[in-house]
Amino acid sequence: MDFQEQFFKERIKFIHEARAEKEESFEKLQQQEREKVKQSNPNPSNAEEYRRRADEIEKFIKFQDEEMQAFVAERDKLIKAHEKKMVGMRERHWQEEVELEKEFDAELSHLMEKYTLDGSKSMPAILDCGIVGECDGFLKSCSTVTFQKILNLKKFDLWETMLCQLGGQMDLAKSLPMISSR
Repeated sequence: MDFQEQFFKERIKFIHEARAEKEESFEKLQQQEREKVKQSNPNPSNAEEYRRRADEIEKFIKFQDEEMQAFVAERDKLIKAHEKKMVGMRERHWQEEVELEKEFDAELSHLMEKYTLDGSKSMPAILDCGIVGECDGFLKSCSTVTFQKILNLKKFDLWETMLCQLGGQMDLAKSLPMISSR
C-alpha cells in the first residue's frame, strides 16, 4: 500500500471514529436529559403532585422515545443514501480504471505496431529479412544471430547495407558475386 493510499485510509478512519464518538455523546446526552427530568422535584409533597409528576415524566419519556425512533429512521435513511453514493463512487472509479486500462492497451498496441519489424515497412527489417551472408563459402539466407556475427566480423559497402535495409532482396543478392571479407 503506498503512502498516499494509507494517508487517505487513515483520514477516513479518523472521520469514522469521530462520528462514533459524536453518536455516543448524543446517546449520553439523551440519557442525561431523561435523568434530569426524573430527578427534578424528587420529593412530591402529596399524591396528586406525585401523579402529575409521574405523568410529566411519562410524557417526556414517550416524547423522547418517539423522537429517538424518528431520529433512528432518518439516520437509517441517511446511512442508506450514503452507502448508495459510495457504491456509485466506487462504480465510477472502477469504470474509469477500466477505461484507463483500455486506453493504455491501445497505446501499447500502437507502440508495439510501430516497432514491429516486417517487410512492408520502410524501416530496416533485420529480424526477418533473410540477410544474405557468407556461410561455409556459399551465399545463404542467415538467421538474425548469424547476421549479428557477420556484422561484427565484416565491413559492408553501402549497397550491402542498403540490401539489409530493403529487407534482404534474395533475387538481387543471388545475382551478385559472393560477399567477401574486407
